[in-house]
Amino acid sequence: MFNMSPFKKKLAAVLVSSSVAFSAACAAGEAIIRSAHAAEAAPSAVVAQTELPSPFTPCSSLEEMSSRLGFTVQLPASLADRSIKALNVLSGDTAQIDFADGSLYRMARGKEDISGDYTRYDVRKSWRADGRRITARGEKDAYRSIIWNDGTYTYAYLTDTPLNRAEATALATGR
Repeated sequence: MFNMSPFKKKLAAVLVSSSVAFSAACAAGEAIIRSAHAAEAAPSAVVAQTELPSPFTPCSSLEEMSSRLGFTVQLPASLADRSIKALNVLSGDTAQIDFADGSLYRMARGKEDISGDYTRYDVRKSWRADGRRITARGEKDAYRSIIWNDGTYTYAYLTDTPLNRAEATALATGR
């Protein structure tokens, strides 16, 4: 029927074999993709086990938060009238209050920086007022991150609305 040279016969055999192998690989790949999509759609105990627990414990009041922490959570007077969005205990040792305006206040025992703010600011200044060491970070005299401690507790306030030095001092001294 067909008069083919031995080279053409080998070439045809290779092409047919490659085509069959390619078709099988495509079918296998399609099955893997279908299997992956099915796994994504179906809940899995393995997936649930790999999720990390949230470090936040929601609280319904400052009293509940204080009870969970073992100390009284003190809110500076300048923040007392703000609308609170959420109250949380962070990692069992830090009070975190999220305000409706996007600002954040934290309080914990100790002297460490608890702000969780790793932004590189142009300016970092420190000063003392009423026995507190205050550190403010921001741009020029516009601070977005204020950290202070009173020797027993450390506090942090983060805001998108910058504070000047007098406002930061008033916040840290409770006025």
